[in-house]
Amino acid sequence: MAGGSWTVQNKVRPGVYVNIVTAPKALGTLGERGIVSIPLLLPWGEPKVITTIEAGEDTMPKLGYPITDSALLLVREALKRAQKLLLYRVNAGTKAAVTSGNLTVTAKWGGARGNDLTIVISENVDDEDLYDVRTLLNGDEVDSQTVANIAGLVSNDWVVFSGTGDLAASAGVPLVDGANGSATNQDYLDYLAAIEPQDFNTIALPSTDVTAKGAFVSFAKRLRDDEGKKIQVVLENYPSADYEGVISVKNGVILDDGTTLTAAQTTAWVAGATAGAAVNEALTYAAYDGAVDVATRYTNSQIIAALQAGEFSSPRTTAGLSWSRTLTR
Repeated sequence: MAGGSWTVQNKVRPGVYVNIVTAPKALGTLGERGIVSIPLLLPWGEPKVITTIEAGEDTMPKLGYPITDSALLLVREALKRAQKLLLYRVNAGTKAAVTSGNLTVTAKWGGARGNDLTIVISENVDDEDLYDVRTLLNGDEVDSQTVANIAGLVSNDWVVFSGTGDLAASAGVPLVDGANGSATNQDYLDYLAAIEPQDFNTIALPSTDVTAKGAFVSFAKRLRDDEGKKIQVVLENYPSADYEGVISVKNGVILDDGTTLTAAQTTAWVAGATAGAAVNEALTYAAYDGAVDVATRYTNSQIIAALQAGEFSSPRTTAGLSWSRTLTR
């Protein structure tokens, strides 16, 4: 356990070092905190735009899944501490589609989530000249329309209808060939251009790509040093940045449901927690919400070396999961 007398700021390990001084009073009202931003690869949602997700908001309309679904793992991690997420979907993906008779149905957004959609067409029980067209998501109805022909169909939040002529009854035709695709470094550069005009506190980059990391560090330096926006960027295993605006996360965590997060994925929680912290609040010894262990354990000497290198890491203590944080050297 850390200990010793306080003389000057020469401590490496986090611990209780007491140095009592008079607390200064803020000259003005502190700004709003708790806005985090993340560029993510997702299986649904509008791509290449900033989508705002508030803590506690129903994510189905925007992201196609409830917040509890594994597809939104990093969204959930970021919002454990932050009040608002500025999400940018970096991948456009391939849209799922199907043709039934004269009708073609295409998923509204690209991605694998489109493969969970099915279209059911049946004759209306009250009028034999009309058809009921139902859109199902994993068997649950998300839209229903009664029309005479294809021209009467209106696109909904999940699919786009096209074609001409009459409808033909069908017990259910699933949409197919939806794919998430991938993201390039240019997609991440486009994200940085899109997020720059927004108000935010932190950015997480859940990627191991060295080129992307370098671009995010340069972005943070420009905004902080040239624009006066004291934002922070959270990256995995990038102590070489050696800059106060960059937080380097060394290890991941294991959640109480058995999910293991890599260091890259853990950046989401770290960025959310950093954004949500008050300006006079440190995350040293802050407990990672819902975590029961770290994904990689380090010795005391390894932790000290990591802290001296400016890395954000977690030991496993008897009190639970805690974090050590050093931003600069």
